[in-house]
Amino acid sequence: HGIKNRRDTSRAIALDPAANRLYAGMGDIVNGESVVKVVDTAKREIVAVWSTAGGPQPHVAGLDAAHHRLFMGSRLGGGHNVDPGKLVIMNTDDGKVVQTLDAPGGGDEIFCDAPSKRIYFSGSTGTLAVFHEDDPDHFSLLGKVPTGAIAKSGIWIPEMKRYYAAVPKHLVQLIPTTKYGIKDWITEEAHMMVFEEIQ
Repeated sequence: HGIKNRRDTSRAIALDPAANRLYAGMGDIVNGESVVKVVDTAKREIVAVWSTAGGPQPHVAGLDAAHHRLFMGSRLGGGHNVDPGKLVIMNTDDGKVVQTLDAPGGGDEIFCDAPSKRIYFSGSTGTLAVFHEDDPDHFSLLGKVPTGAIAKSGIWIPEMKRYYAAVPKHLVQLIPTTKYGIKDWITEEAHMMVFEEIQ
């Protein structure tokens, strides 16, 4: 199959080396649903296909291997700015959806921090959401932190207990005024935001 003829738009990938499993969220909606394909990395074959019911078009994935939980970040409608998106929590033993929660739109990064039982979910709508694993079957939203316009890319550094969010250069619309000679738009330069974990 040539690349230009490829229909599967997989973007959400999580690897569990200990279990020889690769989880790939497929972005297409086929027969009304999106799926996760489970690959046995030792056999190099697809061994299961699971529905991401409640969270179509997964774009990003995270994994809590110790508790057998897969996290899929859904971009509803496939867009960067459709808010809210969805966080779909799945059981990696059987592929069942455990819970679906509202999350930032345009999901782009998911990081699971096992010691704090927190899931960091960033999206292109300028928000980092922090979820807590109350137990493997119940997750709750701790809060949301504004990051910046279209600041979808970031990284959680567990050793430092810090989250770094990259805010790209972008236009900001102002209240129209001619009183001070200000134009309707200004450019905000690219910058990095750093967030400390709060207990």
